Amino acid sequence: MESLREIWNYPLIRVGTSALTVGAIAIIVLSFLALYAVSFWLKRLVARRLLARTNLDLGAREAIGSLLRYFLLLLGAVVIILRLVEKLLLEVAQGHPEVLQAPPPVARLMRFGDNAVEFELRVWSTTLVHQRGKLISDLNFAIFEKFQQHGIEIPFPQRDIHIRSVARDWAPRAEQGP
Repeated sequence: MESLREIWNYPLIRVGTSALTVGAIAIIVLSFLALYAVSFWLKRLVARRLLARTNLDLGAREAIGSLLRYFLLLLGAVVIILRLVEKLLLEVAQGHPEVLQAPPPVARLMRFGDNAVEFELRVWSTTLVHQRGKLISDLNFAIFEKFQQHGIEIPFPQRDIHIRSVARDWAPRAEQGP
C-alpha cells in the first residue's frame, strides 16, 4: 500500500515550488475522459432521439448536438477548475499552524461576479482571536502563492477610457532630444 502511495504522489513535473504528481494528472485525465464520454452520450441522445421528432434534417440535428456537447465540455472544465480552487483553499487553511482542524475549514462558492468567481474560506482559530487581521493576511498571502504555483490567475477588472472631446488649446508636445 505504501508503494502505491509513493507512486501516486511521485512528482512528474516541477513548477516553481510545487509539483504535478502522477495522482493529480490521473485525476485530471480521468475527469476529462468521463466528461468527454458523458458529453458524447448526451449529444447522441439529443441529436438522434429528442430532435428526431422535429422537422430538422440530420445535419442540423447533429450540429445542435455538437454545440450542446461543446457547451458541456466547457462547463465541465470550469467545474473541474472550481473544484481545484476549493481544494487549494482547503490545503492553505489546513497548512496554517493557527487554524483549528476541528471544526474543519470550509471553502464555499459564494457567487459569480462580473470579473470573478467569488469564494469564501471559513476557518477557526483560538490563538489569533484578537489578531483577526493577521490571520486573514497570512491566509491571503498563502492563497496567492498557492494560486501562482498552480497557474491560477486572479482577474482584475479592466476599464476602457473614452475621450469625447479635447480642449482646443491642447496639443501634443514634441519630444526634445538630449
